[in-house]
Amino acid sequence: MAKTTKAQKHALEARDAAGESARAAKQALRDIPGSVPKSDRRKVKGAIRDAKHVSKTSKRAVRRDAAAVTAEAEAATKRLRKTLASAKRAARLADPSHRETTATSGSAAEQAELGAMTVAELRLKAKDAGLTGYSSLAKADLLALFAKPGA
Repeated sequence: MAKTTKAQKHALEARDAAGESARAAKQALRDIPGSVPKSDRRKVKGAIRDAKHVSKTSKRAVRRDAAAVTAEAEAATKRLRKTLASAKRAARLADPSHRETTATSGSAAEQAELGAMTVAELRLKAKDAGLTGYSSLAKADLLALFAKPGA
């Protein structure tokens, strides 16, 4: 019996992580408050299907080409996270209560909501608000940008 190399161990870990990400994303899709647009839901389900497919890669295939399995598993996991984040953002933007809370600038509720957003979401919000110079800012700087009056 052949000894498992580091590359093969890494490929097996990436394969297992893809499967776990698929399970977590499936649950997260159910737990998203509000209505997720149909197109986003389809994209997430496709990404879940891809990640599940990768997670079923055999150990034999890993022994044959560990690097390819690792790359495929990492790509599937990355795509899954990206599409799930997009679906969450779309559901949040479609939610009418989201529009009401963002209309009152500077409130404690908005600051809490902004603090819960990712840097990418904050940058998207800055773009939608017509702000400039936000692309290289860190999260704390983006939050400070929104805390200013008139932002």
